[in-house]
Amino acid sequence: MTRRGENIYKRKDGRWEGRYAKGRKENGTIHYGYIYGYKYKEVKQRLIHLKSAQQNTDELFTKEYEGTLNEWSEYWLKEIKADIKPSTYSSYLTKLTHHILPMFGSQPIYMIKKSQVEYWLNKLREKLSISSIHATYRVLRSCLNYAVKRSLLIKNPCIDVQLPKQKSNTVQSLTKQEQKRLEIEAKQHKAGLPVLIALETGMRIGEIAGLKWQDIDFLEQVIRVKRTLQRVTTEGTSQKTELVELSPKSSNSVRIIPLSQNMGYLLQKVQKEAQSDYVVGKRKALEPRVINYHFKQICQKAQLPPVHFHALRHTFATRCLENGATVATISDLLGHSSIKMTLDTYISSFMTEKRKVIDSFSSL
Repeated sequence: MTRRGENIYKRKDGRWEGRYAKGRKENGTIHYGYIYGYKYKEVKQRLIHLKSAQQNTDELFTKEYEGTLNEWSEYWLKEIKADIKPSTYSSYLTKLTHHILPMFGSQPIYMIKKSQVEYWLNKLREKLSISSIHATYRVLRSCLNYAVKRSLLIKNPCIDVQLPKQKSNTVQSLTKQEQKRLEIEAKQHKAGLPVLIALETGMRIGEIAGLKWQDIDFLEQVIRVKRTLQRVTTEGTSQKTELVELSPKSSNSVRIIPLSQNMGYLLQKVQKEAQSDYVVGKRKALEPRVINYHFKQICQKAQLPPVHFHALRHTFATRCLENGATVATISDLLGHSSIKMTLDTYISSFMTEKRKVIDSFSSL
């Protein structure tokens, strides 16, 4: 018995035998090596390790990995797991399970063609947004790049494919009137605190969910952003999830945000009745999806059009800009990785401010 394309065979003595190319003999024929084990998976994993360890010093000695994408992606995820965040691992697993493996999973990776990848990308347009398609494509590209780097695949079929063009993101923020209505409703709602914090600090929803009382210094009147709370997929499945504390999105996301006097008073008042280490949630942490559920209720009461919670972060940045804050200050408050990212995100808002400056010349 053999698993097609893998060079793994079932022996009569009950063991599995794996064969791999070690190099070439003096007469030019291939010199094979063999490994044995009583479990198929054990032999398969050892073969992958051996092949990945081989150096690509001579193209004649290079042998492409003949396993399927199902098998390779499983190995890839195990290899990179220690180097990525649980939330990133969960995202990779979900995209593989729902969008990549149904198309390519049973196919040997060396047989995946560029034309197939482009066809797959076009099919994804029927159910995913352009940004989600790009994110899913990057997972497949990274997975196959890992095989290329280990000389198990000669060329990544994802290279130079035609991706659907992304439209520039329009920053969605509330007007001053909309913000005022939202604040009024949030103050009256039992779970409106996350909304008020977002409008005053620009923190992300996961950062607000993970905020603890120990992160707030009422003497210095600052919040120290140290963690984020996210629900991620449990290892080995795309169905079960768990709520976990993680480090913020990037090193720049670990930051200090000054508290306004009003927000300081409000948080001190809430702390007196707190029964949890977390600022949001009376007895336990309030996870992001619950915060978002309450946010939608508050928006309806405030008679606002459907907006994402992330719009509150953009609203905070817009108010900062309107009040004369520099790009560097806004970037630091938001925890962006660079000033360029801030400029790219709020280019339309900055253009409005630029126009005001130019128009002011007319009165001179």
